Amino acid sequence: PSALKKALSSVSHPLKAKMVAMTELSVVYGPTGSGETVVILSDIRRSILDKTIKGEDVVYVNLDDSPRGLAEKAEILAEPNIKMIKEFNIMMLYSMIEENVAKGKVIIIDTVKKIVNLMDKAQVADLMKHLKTFTHAGGTVILIAHSNKNLGPDGIPVIEGVGDLKNDADCVVMVQRH
Repeated sequence: PSALKKALSSVSHPLKAKMVAMTELSVVYGPTGSGETVVILSDIRRSILDKTIKGEDVVYVNLDDSPRGLAEKAEILAEPNIKMIKEFNIMMLYSMIEENVAKGKVIIIDTVKKIVNLMDKAQVADLMKHLKTFTHAGGTVILIAHSNKNLGPDGIPVIEGVGDLKNDADCVVMVQRH
């Protein structure tokens, strides 16, 4: 218990807005075009500039952009030293765990629908289990997702896919453009 308490007391937030905590699996979602990616990347950048986190500890998995978008993001992310990759394989995370370098790393996956069929409950549950293994090794995962076109009964956008994406996350943040 004392080791757990000590580990929890040192938990920090990679984002200035403190909406995501280190060592957690978070889902940030909103309607297409609501700015989920911009919110996350600009906040991560601010945290790097004020030395809350190191740029080299952040990997942005960009699966959502056109070649022009990739070039623009590469330029934006070069200065804070954020590594951007355009392919994802779950074995990358397991390699980081085996090499004992997962602790303190922040992986941002944009968008999650490019690595799993969000309508397949078994696939989503399996992905979340693997991502949790990475967070238990000290890493942080931020999944960027979209919401459905139809609003829920409460008038709030509903995250795409089966409920496991939302239910298995440590934190779920909805971004909405005003």
